[in-house]
Amino acid sequence: MASNKINVGGSVTMWKVSRVAHVFGMKMPGCIAMLRHLKVPTIHVGQDAFVLVTALEEALYTMGELGGPGFMAPASKRKHQAQSVKINPAKELDPKLLDPAVRSRRHAAMNRAAKSRMSSMQQQVKNFLQNKTDEQT
Repeated sequence: MASNKINVGGSVTMWKVSRVAHVFGMKMPGCIAMLRHLKVPTIHVGQDAFVLVTALEEALYTMGELGGPGFMAPASKRKHQAQSVKINPAKELDPKLLDPAVRSRRHAAMNRAAKSRMSSMQQQVKNFLQNKTDEQT
């Protein structure tokens, strides 16, 4: 069985499009349309199509960050339509958001968020280990 992901070096991870579809609970045509609307390119290797995880993360981060437009994937329906009339989520990633200056600020924000999660996790592990040592003494 072929792998659902490919790691190239330490910084490049690609997921099969079928894995992305599974994660989002979508059928393949809807997933491919979503990736196209998010401007996430697919990389075809043999019979399989892959996406760079970092590209997908950046697109989703952009659409979902504070003040972002939100996103409605193809074939999606809003629940509670009456309550969300004022919300108009984007159906496609705005090309202005792909500007290099905007992307560098976004990458910095994504890195800060990742470091914050990592330091929080490290602190939790440190506290856990400290509690274990306290229990043993």
